[in-house]
Amino acid sequence: MLFCPNLACDLEFLDEDAIVFHLSDTQHNCGSFYEAITSDSLAFDSDNEYATTDPLQNREDLDLPSLDDLGPLPPETPVNPTSVPRDPPLQTTFHKQYHPNRAGSISNDGANLLQILEQDEYAEYRNSGNPHYPFANQAEWELVRWMNGASLTQQQIDAFLKLAYVKAHPTSLKSVCDIRARIESLPPVPSWQHQTFTYPGYKTKDPITIFWRDPLEVVKALYSNLIFTPCIELNPYKLYPSLGSDDRMYMEFMSGDFAWDYQSMLQIGHSFVGIILALDKTPLTIGTGNREMHPLLISIANIDAGVRMKATSHAFALIAYLPIVKFADVMDHEQSILKARLFHLCLDKILGPLK
Repeated sequence: MLFCPNLACDLEFLDEDAIVFHLSDTQHNCGSFYEAITSDSLAFDSDNEYATTDPLQNREDLDLPSLDDLGPLPPETPVNPTSVPRDPPLQTTFHKQYHPNRAGSISNDGANLLQILEQDEYAEYRNSGNPHYPFANQAEWELVRWMNGASLTQQQIDAFLKLAYVKAHPTSLKSVCDIRARIESLPPVPSWQHQTFTYPGYKTKDPITIFWRDPLEVVKALYSNLIFTPCIELNPYKLYPSLGSDDRMYMEFMSGDFAWDYQSMLQIGHSFVGIILALDKTPLTIGTGNREMHPLLISIANIDAGVRMKATSHAFALIAYLPIVKFADVMDHEQSILKARLFHLCLDKILGPLK
């Protein structure tokens, strides 16, 4: 049997194709954004006696002095507000000197997420007064969104829809299959794929299988998200404290020397998108199997850092689960070398479309 690469998921599968179908299933978080790594199943066991033990629970055994034994408190000394040092106010306005090769107008070759919705087969239903189609209204959309992110099983969702309270407050949702069909009718997201391979001359305990999505398609999906429109920068610039100042400042990606120099090599009116990769090899259990997962995430450097680093912005997208393998019959130092080579081999495979 094979298991989901998100080790927080306990599902078993017959083959890699079934795992790819599971990762692409929008009713699960394993192939979605970073919530796949922060599953409730990773929480500590609340029944662990060591996790709930209060070091001061036997306070009656401690010889602590009473408040009467401490005596009266010394009088407070008034503080002179003028004597308290204050931090200088933060500067909020700066001068930007943009690159002379400014980005031109957006071409008509691509479409943002809203335009994609306007072009699909159900656009007329959304334009007829129900922007939440294929759901009846916003309340029903919020209900489906909650059920989709709550890690409920199909049986639990069906049981919920059969409750007397739900029947007393009817919705257009008939079953979990109906919900899934409606979700699948929405514009598609970058699909998952897999490849199983061997390392010539070496044996591993388990097959080496890598699961990934096309990073270029994921970048396009991030770029088409209208949420990032107000906070994405396409023109490199030099940042100064004020007009006429020679003190160069470096903050965002587009304020750096690389962005300025790279823009100088592009054709007039063109721009570029910076790519950020993030790795998070996460231990799931310690002392009970030492299970680990190695997700690879991607984001756009043009998005303001303050927005990009917020988990609620979903500016980092999951593009791959790197394999964690153990080579057989090799020394420890050879184990490290082989894992490093395998790591770069996988990245070369995944990031091929970006080269």
